[in-house]
Amino acid sequence: GDLTEQYHLQLSQSADFSTLEADVWVDELTWQIDLPVTQAPGIVYYWRVQAADTTIPSPWSNADSFTVYWYDPWGW
Repeated sequence: GDLTEQYHLQLSQSADFSTLEADVWVDELTWQIDLPVTQAPGIVYYWRVQAADTTIPSPWSNADSFTVYWYDPWGW
């Protein structure tokens, strides 16, 4: 059975996670944060997660990234 009870999530603007925007333990499969929004090309964020049962955390997942920006097609 699935013994995972918590997830450790890290979010960073650095690919090496040397500085963190978030470093949280969550017990749900969804989590949200308010991030600053800029014009394109925007801000790149990197994230990774590890699962943990009551005592033993897994290795970190491979890091992935996403970009946050707003797009104004009409030039307002």
